[in-house]
Amino acid sequence: MCSGELAGFVAHDPLLQVGLERVLTLTRNLAVALQEQGYDPFDPYLGLVLAKKDISLLLQTLLSLPESVPISPDIQELDKRLMYILQEGDVSPPLSHVVGRFGLSLFEMDVLLLALLPEISPLHGKVISFLNNDVTKSRPSVFLAVRLLAAADRADRPRQVFAATAPLMHHTLIRWHKEEETLPLFQRGYFLDEGIVNYLLAGSDADCRVVRRVDDARLRVVTDLLPATAAALEHVAFRLLERQLTAVMLASDDPARSDQAVAYLVRKMGMPLLVAQPNGDILFRRLARLALRDAMLRKSILLWKTCEKLGAEDWQSLVEMASSYGVPLLIAGDCGPVLPESVLRLTIQGPNLASRRAIWTAALEVVPHVDLEIESVANRFRLNAQQIQSAVQAAMRLAWLDGRERIARKDIEAAVRRVSSPALGTLAHKLTPRYSWDDIVLPDDVKEQLREFGAAIRHREMVYDAWGFETRSEGRGINALFAGVSGTGKTMAAEILARESGMDIFKIDLSAVVSKYVGETEKQLRRIFKEASRGNVILFFDEADALFGKRSEVRDAHDRYANIEVAYLLQALEEHTGVVIMATNLFGNLDSAFVRRMHFVVQFPFPDAAMRQRIWQVVFPRAAPLAADVDFADLGKRLQITGGHIRNIALSAAFLAAADGRVITQKHIRHAGRRELQKMGKLVEGGGT
Repeated sequence: MCSGELAGFVAHDPLLQVGLERVLTLTRNLAVALQEQGYDPFDPYLGLVLAKKDISLLLQTLLSLPESVPISPDIQELDKRLMYILQEGDVSPPLSHVVGRFGLSLFEMDVLLLALLPEISPLHGKVISFLNNDVTKSRPSVFLAVRLLAAADRADRPRQVFAATAPLMHHTLIRWHKEEETLPLFQRGYFLDEGIVNYLLAGSDADCRVVRRVDDARLRVVTDLLPATAAALEHVAFRLLERQLTAVMLASDDPARSDQAVAYLVRKMGMPLLVAQPNGDILFRRLARLALRDAMLRKSILLWKTCEKLGAEDWQSLVEMASSYGVPLLIAGDCGPVLPESVLRLTIQGPNLASRRAIWTAALEVVPHVDLEIESVANRFRLNAQQIQSAVQAAMRLAWLDGRERIARKDIEAAVRRVSSPALGTLAHKLTPRYSWDDIVLPDDVKEQLREFGAAIRHREMVYDAWGFETRSEGRGINALFAGVSGTGKTMAAEILARESGMDIFKIDLSAVVSKYVGETEKQLRRIFKEASRGNVILFFDEADALFGKRSEVRDAHDRYANIEVAYLLQALEEHTGVVIMATNLFGNLDSAFVRRMHFVVQFPFPDAAMRQRIWQVVFPRAAPLAADVDFADLGKRLQITGGHIRNIALSAAFLAAADGRVITQKHIRHAGRRELQKMGKLVEGGGT
C-alpha cells in the first residue's frame, strides 16, 4: 500500500502515516529478498512442509539472531522524515499519544505498527503469511518482528520488548494468540488489542468492550446540589486535576443525586467522561486495566458504578492502577469499608426543603395551574430537580387528558407517584388506598394518635431541615408500630395515612424477603430500603415480629446469625429516610431495641360492643340493599369478633342475598356469621348465632 492509499486511514496523523510507510517498506524489502532466495509466495503448502531451503535457513540462524534485512536508502529517507516530524512537533493523536504515554521506543512502535497492517487490509495479512513462511499465520510472529525490525531500529535486546513487564504486554497493547502462549517466544504470533486498533484507526471511539463514553449533552442536567455539597465538589475537582487525589466515592441513597455530582465534577474539570462497563467475559483486573488505559489515552475521567462482588483487594488494585495511569477515578454508590483508605468518601445529600421549594416554584411558574401551596408540595414530596421537572410535565399531561388547561393538586400527586415509584419487583406489592377516616372505627385516642402520625409524615421535612432537628435525631425517617390482633384495622389505617399524605404504599412480602440462607434476608431488605429511598413511598411490613423478634442467648451458630440479622435490620431501619409502618399481632415478641426506634406505637384494641355496632353500620356500602330487620346493635352484641371478620361476614351475606334475588336480611347475616365462626374454629351452639 502506497502513501496515498494510507492517507485514507491516517490522514490526520503524520506520525502514523510515516511509521506505517516505514514498516511497509521493510516488509516489501524482506519479501523481495525471500523471493530472490527462491521462496514462492504462491506456494499453497508454504510452511506446512520442511523444504531444503528451510533447513538451510535454520542452520544459518541456529546460534544467532535471524538474518535481518539491510537498511535501504528508502528506509533511511523515511527515518529522516520520521525524525523531522518528531523534532518539529508536528505530531497529533493517536499514535503520538500511545508512544508518549506508554513510553514506547522506536522498535516498540514498529512492533505495534507491524501488527496494525493486517487490520488495515487483508492483503497485508497475506504478505505477513509469506514473511512468516506459513500460510496459516496472517499475524506477525516475534521471529518476524525481530528479523524485520531489529536492525532498522538498532534494538540492543529485542526479546525484552515482549516481556510481561515491558510496556507492550503490561498495558495490553499487544496480546498472544491463546493457543500459542506456551510456545517458545520466537514461535508465538501476536496481535493488537482491539481497543488499541480502534484508537489508532478511529481516534475518539472508546473501547466499547469495557467503557461507554458519555456525551457532554447528557451531562447538562438540572442540578439541586446543596451549596455545601457544591463547594466540596469544587475542592475535589481541583485536587483531582492537580493529582493530589486519585479516587472519590460519591455515595447517595438516590442514584440520580450521584449522577448530578458526577456531572458537576466533569464540568468543573473540563474532561470527558467514560463509564466502566462490567463484562462477564473479561476478568476484573484485565477489565480495569483496559478501562483505565482507554481513559488515559483520551484524557478522560473514569466512572465506576458497580460496587457488588468486588473485594478489598480488587478495589486496592483498581485505585493503584488509576494512580499509575494518572486517571481520575469516580466511584458511584456506597461501597462500604472494602474501599482503600486513600479513596475520599463524599456523601451527596438530597435537596433540602428550601431547595425543593425553589425548584417547584421555578417549575410551576411556566405552566398554568390552580393555586397550589408550594410549601406543602415541597414539604411532602422529597424529589430531586429532575423528578420535579418530570412530575410537572406529567401533571400537565394528566390535566390535558381530563380536558383542563390548568393542573391541580390531584394531578401533581398522581404525577409524583408516577415518577418516584420504586422498582421493588416481587419483594412487595402496591396497595390501593380505598378508605377514609370515616371508614375506620377506633377509640378517639387511637384515632388521634394516627392523625398525629399523619401530621408527622406531612411535616417531617420542615422539622428536620428548616428547624434543624436532623442534628438532634438518629435519622430522618418516621417509623410507626401498629400492634393488635388480626382484623383490628392496622392495614386499613396504613392505607388511610397513605391516601391522606398522597404517598404510595407498598406491602412487603415476607415470604420473598425472609430466607434460611445466611445473609440473604439482609440482602433483600437492603434492596427494599434502597429502592424505597428513591421514591416517595410508605413501606408497610405486616407481621413484623417475624423480622424483629427478640434476640436470644447465643447457643449455636444459628442463634448468632439470627442476632446479627436483627441487629442489621435495626440499623437499616434507623438509617432509612422514608416512612415505615410495622404491624404485629404479637407485640410481646418484638425486640425492645426495635420498639425504642419507633416514633409512634399505636395499640389497636379488640372492639367492644359499641365499636362493633359502629363497624356493622359502616361496613355495608350505601348501595347495598338492607332489609328493615337488620339489627346492628344485636349483631354487635352477639358476635364478639374484629372488624376484619365483620367485613368477611358482610360480603358473604351479600352473596347469599344475591343468590336469593333479595335484599340482605338479618337471616343472611346470621348464616354468614355462623360460617365465619366455623372458619375461625369456634363452637356454634344450636346451629345459629
